[in-house]
Amino acid sequence: MIGETDLGAEFVAARDALTPEHKRQLKAAGVPSIVLAWGLVGFVRIEAEQNKFYLADTGRESFVVPVRVDPEAPIDVDHPAPATSITLGDTVDLAAFDLERPDWFATITGLSPVLGAALFSDQEPTMVWRSPLAWLQAKCRGVVPLTTDPVELRAVLSRLPGGITAQDLEHAREIESALRAPQPTPRIFVHKARAA
Repeated sequence: MIGETDLGAEFVAARDALTPEHKRQLKAAGVPSIVLAWGLVGFVRIEAEQNKFYLADTGRESFVVPVRVDPEAPIDVDHPAPATSITLGDTVDLAAFDLERPDWFATITGLSPVLGAALFSDQEPTMVWRSPLAWLQAKCRGVVPLTTDPVELRAVLSRLPGGITAQDLEHAREIESALRAPQPTPRIFVHKARAA
């Protein structure tokens, strides 16, 4: 496993490993040429367990995108300039995906609960995608929840200022279920003051 400080360098190496054949495969899967020109996709070999992965020289072939955050507001989902956040933000994770399993993805660190950024606007709903591949196909508009933790997922989804547009009806039901899930409540105590 690599350390957080190496993620930017690891992504640059992955981006440099992307061949013309890889780009052809991505375009055939619906990733626009402009997204490839932005340099937001790389090629790696990985070993994965559930939703986590690590880089492995002999692992299976996978594509990867950097998970970047605004260093000024690393936990904010909404941003006044989403393109700046996703292209120039700090790389805090990498999300791997597979063209043969379009809804599957895994991350290295799990440090960010979301890939992408929402335009800070209470007028427009944010597109929420199931996977990094769907996000790339949509020219990196909207967000992909990367967390499976129900509390964290609800926190991410409830911060989208203008509402949510789901990928399809089934996805809308999944999102609604996540937002309606009961949240843990801590026990509350009352401090007993000493008598004077």
